[in-house]
Amino acid sequence: MIWITINVNEIIKFNPIYFSQEHTSVCKKVCNVLHINCFPAVDDLAYYKLNGSEWSRVSFEYNIGKIDSAFDERILKYLASNDSNIIFTHENKLINGVIHFTDYESPYVYSTIYHNLNIFEKNLRSHLYENGLDDNDLLNYYETYKLKNERKKDRIIRLIDDLKKAVGKKPPFESSYLRELIDFSISGYHPKEVLSKLGTSFFKDKTENRENIGNTISSLRNLIMHHSNISGETVFSPHNFGEFKKFFDAVTSFQKGFNSLRQERLALKRHNIAISNNIRLEIIDKLRDQEVSNYFYN
Repeated sequence: MIWITINVNEIIKFNPIYFSQEHTSVCKKVCNVLHINCFPAVDDLAYYKLNGSEWSRVSFEYNIGKIDSAFDERILKYLASNDSNIIFTHENKLINGVIHFTDYESPYVYSTIYHNLNIFEKNLRSHLYENGLDDNDLLNYYETYKLKNERKKDRIIRLIDDLKKAVGKKPPFESSYLRELIDFSISGYHPKEVLSKLGTSFFKDKTENRENIGNTISSLRNLIMHHSNISGETVFSPHNFGEFKKFFDAVTSFQKGFNSLRQERLALKRHNIAISNNIRLEIIDKLRDQEVSNYFYN
């Protein structure tokens, strides 16, 4: 279970256009069209900021050259510190690239998040099954617990009908949505010892937006799966950095949930290996010396 990192170099727009004293009117035109107010300087680590009709020079000191992930919290910090939500990359004190938050609207970003979501879903299904649960448990959860506690009973009835058709015909949990599997994994339907064994309480942890991680991952999945502009056309309004910040926080929260599930999967794997190893040792203990030799060499 490996998280595929979205590399910041895939977001950067290299070979930028620099500010020019000879073409200030053109620079101003670009700012007005793109809803920004700054242009990189060509001679040092600085940019020119448009204030009304006047330009002022602003120096900066940050360096994102050693940051690999496009969803590193420092990237968000630097974007938020600039009025235009733009950051600059540089090499040898020459600005060589620009990132605007709308640059995250790209096929590369969305397809990589989709890949990570796919890995996450598969491992959550396996985790539930390897901890002794299956579709019959999920069906009983719907019928005896969810139906009683859910206001929208029609939705639960549809889930029950769909699941009954899938039981025995598909692999466990394969026909269920991620949202339902997350809810199932942390539900009070389970005895405390089952919840402790599953170790999925991290889904209840709060994100920066005060949502729990489980809801955030589910919402992010819906955004990615039903995204209509994956070709690269921006859905982040150039005027609304808040839209992008919610998206950024959702991805970083998803990564935390991904890593937590990975740790639980690893703990379960170690537990199962330990049990299997003890059984093998008990078998070896009953063998004669020659049989032990044959066990290892033949």
